[in-house]
Amino acid sequence: MSCGLLVALFFTNNIALGEIAETEKEKGVSEAIAVVVSNSFTKQMVNKSDIQMIFLGRRRLLGNGEKVFVVNLPYNDPLRIDFTQKLLGKRPSAVDAYWARLLFSGQASPPAVVPSHVEVKAWLNKNPSGLGYIRKSSVDDSVRVIYLIE
Repeated sequence: MSCGLLVALFFTNNIALGEIAETEKEKGVSEAIAVVVSNSFTKQMVNKSDIQMIFLGRRRLLGNGEKVFVVNLPYNDPLRIDFTQKLLGKRPSAVDAYWARLLFSGQASPPAVVPSHVEVKAWLNKNPSGLGYIRKSSVDDSVRVIYLIE
């Protein structure tokens, strides 16, 4: 798939969903958000600043040199809106515009997107050096919490 087509698909998907998200689902969620990893995640100490840099693509390697990956929920998911605003201090549309610039310039690809909390956990268990986020109430023994956003 050409880079131009990929950028067009990225914009089309996110702009259409973004209009819905910013008008109807801006409230977000009130429950705590857990930043989670698989149980086999090798890096023990990851702080808020590390997580912010990883989710913005500014850090792609862990301290041990291992490449790190992130997973996101769909653009219009209330938890994604809340996560983006609370952790990154930005609206989802601003973060997506940032990722679009990185994609267009060839510097990085945006995070993978999965449809649900269950899929985040499944994705993390297939990607041991990955980070994701879910509602605190969705945490189970298949993932490990490394940071909690109240």
